[in-house]
Amino acid sequence: MKCPYCNNVMELGKLKIEGSTGLFYLPLNEKYGMFPTEKRIEKKGGIFLDGPYLTRFNSTNISCEACKICKKIIISY
Repeated sequence: MKCPYCNNVMELGKLKIEGSTGLFYLPLNEKYGMFPTEKRIEKKGGIFLDGPYLTRFNSTNISCEACKICKKIIISY
């Protein structure tokens, strides 16, 4: 894939998170409350990418592409 910002060829990779409650997007200044649940995150306008996990014995891998020139990472959900 070519970078939509600078047209450089992007490098395929993954975002990796270990030992977390999951990976999700929240709009700026939104909070999910005590524990992240899919329902709470979506109610606040968020998007769950992986999880939620009750324990922290997990590993998350999300495919992405990175531009090392622009320092941008693009993921699809």
